[in-house]
Amino acid sequence: MTDDAERAGQLLALAGPLDEKCADAVDALAIVLAAHHPEAVVVTSAPRDLCAYRDALGQGGTGVRALPVPELAGFLEGERVLL
Repeated sequence: MTDDAERAGQLLALAGPLDEKCADAVDALAIVLAAHHPEAVVVTSAPRDLCAYRDALGQGGTGVRALPVPELAGFLEGERVLL
């Protein structure tokens, strides 16, 4: 867990511009933990933020996808709405 927390801290420093809020350690840690699981989907109200953390993770984050909360119903109906 310490390695995951350290990696989340690194993502906070590396991520590009985020939505209209401050960097979020919980979001960064969610991406680090999701990266441990192939083809992970993280449902979020801040998809741009999570995608910035995922992209900052590099190759380790390639299997992680973000699903904006408003798109959840479409996703459940089979629409391709993952970021």
